Amino acid sequence: MTSRRGAVLIIAVGMAGMLAALIMAFLVRMRGDAQSAQYVVRLTQSRLMLHAALSYVQEASRLGYAQINQVSGLCTDPREGYGWIDPRDPALIGRDAETVAFSGRDYLIGPRDRTGNPLWTAGTWPAVGTSMRAPMYRHVRPPYAVRPDMTPNAIPSAESQPETFGIPFLIHTDPTPEFDPSLGIHNPASAPQRLSWVRGDGEVITGSAGLGWFRVYRETGSEADRPIECGPPGATFIITVGDGVTEGWRDWAEVMATPGAWSAFGDNIAMAESIYEQMSAAELRMWYRVEWSPAVGGNEDVAYMVAQDPNSPDDFHPQMGAGVDKDTFYSSYPLNASAFLSGHIFSANAPSLPRNFVGTFRYIQRLTRPPERGAW
Repeated sequence: MTSRRGAVLIIAVGMAGMLAALIMAFLVRMRGDAQSAQYVVRLTQSRLMLHAALSYVQEASRLGYAQINQVSGLCTDPREGYGWIDPRDPALIGRDAETVAFSGRDYLIGPRDRTGNPLWTAGTWPAVGTSMRAPMYRHVRPPYAVRPDMTPNAIPSAESQPETFGIPFLIHTDPTPEFDPSLGIHNPASAPQRLSWVRGDGEVITGSAGLGWFRVYRETGSEADRPIECGPPGATFIITVGDGVTEGWRDWAEVMATPGAWSAFGDNIAMAESIYEQMSAAELRMWYRVEWSPAVGGNEDVAYMVAQDPNSPDDFHPQMGAGVDKDTFYSSYPLNASAFLSGHIFSANAPSLPRNFVGTFRYIQRLTRPPERGAW
């Protein structure tokens, strides 16, 4: 009896040990899977930041330089840039003395306004050799937001609504600006509504901060590790993306160089530095070199309304001047338009191939390590 009981105990202990080993292996595997999934999430966040940075570089080549009166909300100077590399002939705008040579061609570093004046101040973004930082989070209502309503002038379908005989009358502004709801229904003549639309509501939505950031450095062309043929100076950028909560600060020295910035990481400087270093070490950071190009593609006729050429009745293209079917450079067809009839000529007009008016990228290169001497 004693030996039989001992054998049962040994078997029970062995089975328990096997179950414990299986459970431990399962937990280890689950932890590894969780870590792999977390890496995928972090990588996705960083790639989203890359997409945001590329969009910013494209749009900032032309947009964002208009002067807005912060009291009235009205635009006082609707100026635009002509790209990071100005595609215009410097001689035509009287800027020969400001050109830079690259690959046998003289060009102007932009962005510049229509008269050729630079839209930047030396030493500040977006001048060459400077950088900008963009921690990403959601606002309650961003500046210049529009209401996400695809059909503000939908054809009435209910019997209780006024009959429009199948015509989508433009009763409401399309697109409709988003402003403080307490200001009532939209009135295009309302100054308070316009100012609210311009300013937005900058309060950060809880849970959206600390998930990602990007920063952009505009290369001068003299960086030690910059390839000679990577593109003309002023057209190439170093984009850094991250998934953590350091808000895009390069290092602690840069944080301390900005008055008051350290307070975002702690109550005292010593603690804040320690927290920053821990956060920085835990972040996933990636670096890219990109070259912006002023090339925007072709097929520009579909971007504007076309009109019949008076000198060639069979030719339709954008027209300028006074009279019927003229000044079409400032008009465009809606995206769902398909055809029009003019002078018994039936032609397609939908913008099936819209142009990219903020330039394109010649290449997007992933860097294996950060640029030397902190040039990012």
